[in-house]
Amino acid sequence: MSEEKTDADFDAGKKAFEEKDFANAFGCFMRSAENGNAEAQFRIGNMLYYGIGTRQDLKKALMWFRKGAENGNADAQNELGLMYATGRNTQRSPAKAFEWTEKAAEQNNRSAIYNLGTFYESGCGCEVNFEYASLLYLKAASMGMPEAAYSLGHLYHEGKGVEKDPAKAFLLCRTAAEEGYAKAVYDTAVLYLYGDGTERDLGKAKKYFQRAFELGFVKARDNIRMIEEEERRTQ
Repeated sequence: MSEEKTDADFDAGKKAFEEKDFANAFGCFMRSAENGNAEAQFRIGNMLYYGIGTRQDLKKALMWFRKGAENGNADAQNELGLMYATGRNTQRSPAKAFEWTEKAAEQNNRSAIYNLGTFYESGCGCEVNFEYASLLYLKAASMGMPEAAYSLGHLYHEGKGVEKDPAKAFLLCRTAAEEGYAKAVYDTAVLYLYGDGTERDLGKAKKYFQRAFELGFVKARDNIRMIEEEERRTQ
């Protein structure tokens, strides 16, 4: 009977959340979470973390993320791993960050697969392994994560864990840019500007710099001015 009630509360919480009735959603998810629903525990942690439908409380958020993680929710495991990696509202622990992120990645959580790649690239809780990082980035990119395509492109650009290939690096960076990853938009402009991995194209560089500026890259404005000056000189 309690399991049916938990599911009913969770379903009601999802419906209320979709309708932007966040306070009601929080109450429904809380009842479900208290009855052991791991996804509800993750959602409660998320709402507490961002202050959605309730007052922001990072300590309680961490508690609920941990409960959800211990009960097997991959999103909660990934979030807990990030908190340990960055020391957000808890003592930084690369070992725990790696442990929880790996658990989430084993459940095919694409964010966790990408994050695990960054751990192998930087040596967070593990030995640096660029080759394995590249495989994780490739998998996450194939699951639709533009930041993973961007990171894989960076490895190809530097020749870390993979054979150096500027052309492949450019294509991966541009793919991430077209999928809306802001950092990749700026870097694609830079690659066009210098002809790195592709033919030099000031027009395309300018277009991507303009997009990057609209996405908050203030420094792109200087690049646009530089291109415009070069265009005037060559007219």
